[in-house]
Amino acid sequence: MTRQKFLQSLFNSDGLGLEIGPSHCPVFPKRDGFNIETVDYAPTEDLRRKYSEMGIPSDHIENVDYVTNGKSLADTIPHRNRYDYIFSSHNIEHLTDIVDFFISCELLLSPGGKVVLAIPDKRFMFDGMRHPSTSGEILEAHYHSANRHSLRAIFDYNTNILFMDGQNTWNRDSRGTLAFEKDPSAAKAQFDLASQTTEYLDIHGWCFTPASFRLIMQDLNDLGLTHLGLDHIASMENWEFYAVLSAQEKFTTSNRLDLAKDVLREEVISGLQLLAEDDPVMGLALQALRRPDPARLW
Repeated sequence: MTRQKFLQSLFNSDGLGLEIGPSHCPVFPKRDGFNIETVDYAPTEDLRRKYSEMGIPSDHIENVDYVTNGKSLADTIPHRNRYDYIFSSHNIEHLTDIVDFFISCELLLSPGGKVVLAIPDKRFMFDGMRHPSTSGEILEAHYHSANRHSLRAIFDYNTNILFMDGQNTWNRDSRGTLAFEKDPSAAKAQFDLASQTTEYLDIHGWCFTPASFRLIMQDLNDLGLTHLGLDHIASMENWEFYAVLSAQEKFTTSNRLDLAKDVLREEVISGLQLLAEDDPVMGLALQALRRPDPARLW
């Protein structure tokens, strides 16, 4: 099954949808009959010009219905309780205020609506050496109504961009030689640039694994910062995972310590994978720990 078909199978896409930042590869294209509106950071013609100049075919870029111009979704789109689903692919890691994004989604969703997110899994990509983001960091960004990424995040992102055998993504069975893209001085240059401007600098401000995202969603729900709870998480066993959220009166919660242990377990196993190429003992430990278990995603 293709990625597009898999994503379309995760929920009922009947009704009116909103796709965030589909750019040149929409997952729910209007041309295929989906009743969908799109929101992006630039108008249609600007996007077509940009991708044409990059040598990327732009004929799949569909008409943009709403342009954010740096505003939140709720401030960009004048409607309320309008959409039966909101889909966003590889967007949440770039946001500066994730809580504000969830608040916007709640305002825009119709009763019973879904938010579906495709999220990079930091274990199997260039964020592999970074630690998963925490609820506290997300809470702090919301407290400050952040419209830019923190200087810490800008340095950590740039100094830890990782490649495995020259590739910036891999899968759970990959082994290879690791190398950083930049040295600390190059990362510090980006840090200095960010400290001297009020402009938004685009990075992966946040890093997630399935377990860390599950823990964050439960924390935000328990704190009353969002009424969106996690329906389920799915994966195609590659470098991203998919989260389906909805608003309900009460969600079934898990023991927080068990969730935190799952985050640690994912970190241990992904760390062993990164070390296995150079250390046979780590490879053996990885084989021992990575047993089939349908109750877990790792």
